[in-house]
Amino acid sequence: MYRIGGHFNALKNKTHHCLLLQADFEKYGLAFFKAYIIETNNQYENEAFRKKKEKLAISKIPKKDIYNYQLQTTQPFYG
Repeated sequence: MYRIGGHFNALKNKTHHCLLLQADFEKYGLAFFKAYIIETNNQYENEAFRKKKEKLAISKIPKKDIYNYQLQTTQPFYG
C-alpha cells in the first residue's frame, strides 16, 4: 500500500516521474484510476522478492496498457 500511495501522492502533487501518467491523471482525475492488490504475504517484505514478482506480473500485461513499461525501473506502473 505504501508504494501505490506514493504514486497517488506524486500525481496529486503534480510531481510523478512518469509524465504520460501525470498528464492522464490531470486530464481524467483520480476517479479514472484504480489500484488493486493482487497478491500479498510476508515474503513481500523482502525487496528483491517483491521486485521479481512485480516484474513478472507486469510482463503479462500488453505494453500498450502500461504507462511505464521498462521492467528495470524502480517504480513500474501500469494502467
